[in-house]
Amino acid sequence: MYSINSPEAHDKALLARRAAKIAALNSNVRLDWPDDEHWKRLASEHGIQLPNKTTLCTSGGIVRYLHKLGKDGNWFRWWTGYSFDEWIEANARWSLRALVGIMLEEINSEDSSVAAYTNH
Repeated sequence: MYSINSPEAHDKALLARRAAKIAALNSNVRLDWPDDEHWKRLASEHGIQLPNKTTLCTSGGIVRYLHKLGKDGNWFRWWTGYSFDEWIEANARWSLRALVGIMLEEINSEDSSVAAYTNH
């Protein structure tokens, strides 16, 4: 085992990022999204970092980000009408980053609706 700051750890992380990018390119995942800068701002407001652009969408990744955003699988099904696996299959070209981005937009929209309602 080696330290997290060791050259070996750095090399391992670099190889993992390269492998993820290759997997994303081979799977035809869309990497360019016009809303990316907007999603970065929303992520910052919610105190999270967006996944890498090449991170493939998985059930585990969705669960991890739902938890970070204070949501759960029931919310996801209500919002999308899909289970995790159904959503991934129906949106095969989407990265986890894009999904998290639109989740942030939905949560932001919900927050704005609640604020508008409570101010009347």
